[in-house]
Amino acid sequence: MKNKKKFALALCMLASASALTATAFAVSAQTIATEERFVLKDQYVCGETLSTEGATVLVDGKAVLAEAILYRPDGVAVTGASFRLDRVGEYTLELFADRAGVRTSVRETFLVGEDICTFSEEGGSYALTAAGLNVTLNEGNRLTVNQTVDITGITAEEEIVTIAVTPSVAGIADFTKITVTATDAENPDCYVKMLLQASPTNPAASYGLAGGTNQALTGYEKEWDRIHKNNEWGTYMPFTFYGTDGATAEFGLRYDSATKKVYALEGREIIDLDERRYFPNSFAGFESGKIRISVECSSYQKDKANFIVKKLRGAPVTKTFISDETAPVLTVDKQDAYAVVGQSFPLFPASAKDDVSGAVKVTARVYRNYGMTNSYPVDSLGGAFTPTESGVYTIEYVAKDASGNCAIETADVRALPAAEELVLSLGEGTTEGTLGLPSEVRDCEVSGGSGKAVVTAVAVKDGMETSIEDGVWIPESAGEYEIVYTATDYIGNTATVKYSFLASAGEEPLFGEDPFLPRYFIAGERYTFEAVSVRDYTSGSRRDGESEIYLSQNNGSRKISPNTPVVMDFAEGNLTVIYRYQEKELRKNVPVVSVKEDGLLNLGKYFRGEKIEISVGSAGTAIGAEQGSRAEFIRELLAEGLTARFDVGKGGIGTLRVVLTDYVNPAEKVSLTLTNRDNGYAMLINGTELCAGKDIGFTKDSMSNEFSLRYESGSISCDGVNSYPIADADPSFRGFSSGRVYLEFYFDAAENGTLTVKNVNRQPVNTANSDRIPPRIVVSGDYGGEKQIGDEIVLEGADALDVLDTQLIFTLTVTDPDGNVVIDLDGNSLEGADGRGAYRFRIEQYGSYKVSYVAKDGTGFQDGVFNYVIPVEDKTAPEIAFAGEARAEYKKGETILLPEFRVSDNLSATENITVYRYVTTSSGSNVLLSEESGAVVAMETGVYAYFVVCYDEAGNMGLAKVTFTVTE
Repeated sequence: MKNKKKFALALCMLASASALTATAFAVSAQTIATEERFVLKDQYVCGETLSTEGATVLVDGKAVLAEAILYRPDGVAVTGASFRLDRVGEYTLELFADRAGVRTSVRETFLVGEDICTFSEEGGSYALTAAGLNVTLNEGNRLTVNQTVDITGITAEEEIVTIAVTPSVAGIADFTKITVTATDAENPDCYVKMLLQASPTNPAASYGLAGGTNQALTGYEKEWDRIHKNNEWGTYMPFTFYGTDGATAEFGLRYDSATKKVYALEGREIIDLDERRYFPNSFAGFESGKIRISVECSSYQKDKANFIVKKLRGAPVTKTFISDETAPVLTVDKQDAYAVVGQSFPLFPASAKDDVSGAVKVTARVYRNYGMTNSYPVDSLGGAFTPTESGVYTIEYVAKDASGNCAIETADVRALPAAEELVLSLGEGTTEGTLGLPSEVRDCEVSGGSGKAVVTAVAVKDGMETSIEDGVWIPESAGEYEIVYTATDYIGNTATVKYSFLASAGEEPLFGEDPFLPRYFIAGERYTFEAVSVRDYTSGSRRDGESEIYLSQNNGSRKISPNTPVVMDFAEGNLTVIYRYQEKELRKNVPVVSVKEDGLLNLGKYFRGEKIEISVGSAGTAIGAEQGSRAEFIRELLAEGLTARFDVGKGGIGTLRVVLTDYVNPAEKVSLTLTNRDNGYAMLINGTELCAGKDIGFTKDSMSNEFSLRYESGSISCDGVNSYPIADADPSFRGFSSGRVYLEFYFDAAENGTLTVKNVNRQPVNTANSDRIPPRIVVSGDYGGEKQIGDEIVLEGADALDVLDTQLIFTLTVTDPDGNVVIDLDGNSLEGADGRGAYRFRIEQYGSYKVSYVAKDGTGFQDGVFNYVIPVEDKTAPEIAFAGEARAEYKKGETILLPEFRVSDNLSATENITVYRYVTTSSGSNVLLSEESGAVVAMETGVYAYFVVCYDEAGNMGLAKVTFTVTE
């Protein structure tokens, strides 16, 4: 490729006949170049500025200053004399001049790419040598290598990047820590980081740590069988920062895409990024398969760090200009479909994606005799073409990225003289159904036609259509329906088949969804009941109704009102909840439990189960169990932040399964199995082992027999410390949708065992026999965080629950920075509002808004409180305005008059704004000015700069600058 292109001062004008009546466009193939003339390079680095000042064209033999249009890779054309090249890709520059209605114009293309590397701040440099990129880095700076590295299928045998540490003086380290990060080219939040750090005692040795996204830097020290996290040790490496003999000064970040293991030297594994023993969250891998490398040094011993980036995935670094040379990935959704002569054929859908340009436009053209000497294009309008004769037509798809790289894909389509018949055939199935109940329709098969046919089905009655999905529908009125199937093939041909379906009224009304009831009622507490919706089709058409509700026990019953608190004043035993509509009934049995004994609370009665014996002591509630026993806590619990402490004893229990089940949706369940293993334990989630431990166990020789269960943010812990994402064991787990759960214990292996539950959600369950813990509050969604004036705040709602008491008053209050109650956007006062409600309000003042949730239980022992503030800070910088226009040029020795100015701010009064002024001379000296100083003497030639810096009361900084040129 040429190093540069030159636009000529002179450009021969080409005339045309059309010049007499319209502006003519003429392009010269001739260029004339001299030293003074405008130069256009073949390549620029992204971020550079292209100036066309001084560019001319020849018109009638005379040099005329040219105007410029820059055509950017994103399709935007801009005019001007200076252009910032802020996008990688292919640009076209047009220079033109108009005279007497005739335009003389020339166009040239050039590429904009990236420098091989960039630095996070000034002070870094590099030089390309035969060895690679020789990098010099100052402390706090970060090198990013802009060349993308494809690591698809990479193993530990290959190095993603090869780096050599080259101290400026052999035997003396420039720095003693180096961090190499591989970041996904498409997702900056996906990365693997490796840290090498010099041994504090051995200059020929270093230690390695590594971690992925949201993982602590971790290393396994094999020699001592120890795991290190974020400390000065790690995996031993015979690597030196000092240039010491006997150790290598070269290493590479190695990553095995299959095992997720990280290495620094061949055979020196640092850590496995998806091993549960080391990380609660496994590293998912690089989804795009492409990464970029960045390097940081620390613990500097000298002013600069020196190292060489030698290779990227085994390939030497040989160039400093990185252009996009890879074509987009073009995908065509081809179908096995034929065309028909004279009938429109839709082009297959296509899409393209490029590593640099992102989504790329795809164009398509249709050809006859493609690739042959007699090839010719066929018109394609509106994304379709119409063949005029039988034979093969070829659709050519082209995707071109911003740098001009093209991807081409073809699809052959055979055109037939006539279409094959599209046929629909009915299979077996019912022809009758009952109103309000799901009814299946007959099967339907498709044959013939072009490509894959789409089949739709509707039920038609009295001109009204009802869609049928997956072969099932619900008839709503009695009578005869026509079931109509319609098949449409790829080229739009259709076929239809019909049959009759008779829908009849049922003999009784239909109850809607099953009513939700808790597993247990607690005697003396208040509960509300919702009516069940009813659909009555007995008349031949639908009528909606609502059930009545009755509570029945011991052959006596009473009617209650829906959604009205009812005191559970029934005796211990089963209570039947009856939902009645006319003669139709739905019955649900729920046990009533009395948790009091002689008028006092007995916390052991909050546990029920099968094949268990319960006793309450000072340590907690003891549950005697055998193989197959089950125990549960009868109250629902807030899931988020749930805790439970229990002791499995020194023998008698071999495997304990702890189950959390959603309060409303029992299919949402997490089973935590704890089983004895060598005086320790193994923990399984929904059958998948996640970890093992030695500190807690099931025997007398175990260090401890007490487990601490905790559930939070989709992760679970059994030791109260190490937390494991449940989705790693069960990807289908999406949390508990109701926000509440039941807690159960299953004794899968036990013989005369005793489980002692000490507390549940921090509430002791012992002989203290009192409600000692205030209600807990969980707030939904994101909350808090700094906001700005005009922002809309959404409170998504919260939930509150007491472990023992169902009688909660849960409220929300929001106040503005002045202490006034906030009114939400719907006009509701947010003072004592329902804490479970959702609200929206707008930020209108600077200061702190306070959001306060309060939950009061019936004991009045202590309120549950959850407070947070929303800070609204002044982020607007003060403004500086110079008075008049300052003189721009001075002679050496003259006095430079500094212009007057005024400062203002959106909040701070002028007298409360702090102002500093200083002058930077042409030699770089800074002169701080006093309040009285209004001028400086120009003692040297060059450019002087006058700065005014001010700070408002919030600390926001404003800056203004004026420059002066000083000549001899």
